[in-house]
Amino acid sequence: MNVTRSTPGANAKGGDDVLGLLTEQCALCRQLRVLADRQRTLIASDQAETLLEVLGQRQQIIDRLGKLSERMRPHQQRWAEIRSRLADDDGRRADELISEVNAHLAGILEGDRADAEMLASRRQETESDVNRLKATRMAGVAYAASEQGPQVSHVEWTDA
Repeated sequence: MNVTRSTPGANAKGGDDVLGLLTEQCALCRQLRVLADRQRTLIASDQAETLLEVLGQRQQIIDRLGKLSERMRPHQQRWAEIRSRLADDDGRRADELISEVNAHLAGILEGDRADAEMLASRRQETESDVNRLKATRMAGVAYAASEQGPQVSHVEWTDA
């Protein structure tokens, strides 16, 4: 990797670290995006068990991204300085990786919003179906009771 240095040894490691971390972050975001797309398919096809597996896989990647974010934080705080010291090719590569990560994350968030809306709609449909079923059962019970005629009490009204 070529790093422009204003002083001997300045920031070479920081530049290498940043590109490595950004590359890793981008790879994880790609994996997350694939799983998000699979999630959408599973929601649409009502495959709950497989969906739970995919959600578990997504959580593992999110956890890894969280740890990676902690490692990136010092570089982000000094980003202007680090970016200015990167050689042109490395700077462009860093910019491309950042753009790709942002695009993946934006797509994942938008997809997750759509998935949440689809799940909420299905939940409402299920609640309506359950309420209709309850009403039907209550009507069936009331009808059955009316077919039996008046209820005769078997209580004896005598003093013992």
